[in-house]
Amino acid sequence: MDSFIELFAVSPLVLVVLFFVAILAGFIDSLAGGGGLLTVPALMAAGMPPAQALATNKLQACGGSLSATLYFVRRKVVNLADQKLNILMTFIGSTAGALLVQHVQSDILKQILPLLVIGIGLYFLLMPKTGRSRPAASALRSAVLRWSPAVA
Repeated sequence: MDSFIELFAVSPLVLVVLFFVAILAGFIDSLAGGGGLLTVPALMAAGMPPAQALATNKLQACGGSLSATLYFVRRKVVNLADQKLNILMTFIGSTAGALLVQHVQSDILKQILPLLVIGIGLYFLLMPKTGRSRPAASALRSAVLRWSPAVA
């Protein structure tokens, strides 16, 4: 897909599948994050170049993240004041990742992305579950560990 116009050359079935993948990914993102583990491979399977698939995924995730954030803030599940460091780390990591991906050749991204998807999937699968009592970690260490997948 070299241009937006080519999107309309994609079969209606592929568009429907991508639509439902995006809905499922948005749901997963609102619960625990990681919806890009579904959308990026789906977009690349539909023929999108890696950098465009990553950008499309991030655009879709922004809408989902905003609506999920508003939902949780309104219900007082999350206090934004307590999340300043996490927000800053996310901004820095996502900006660095967006700048970095622009300088990586498409062929290299096609080789690296499956490994990153598997690695991040394992991270989400094996990370400590929330709600269990754990020793308190420093705020910086916690933010770095929690948001390091955002760089990927």
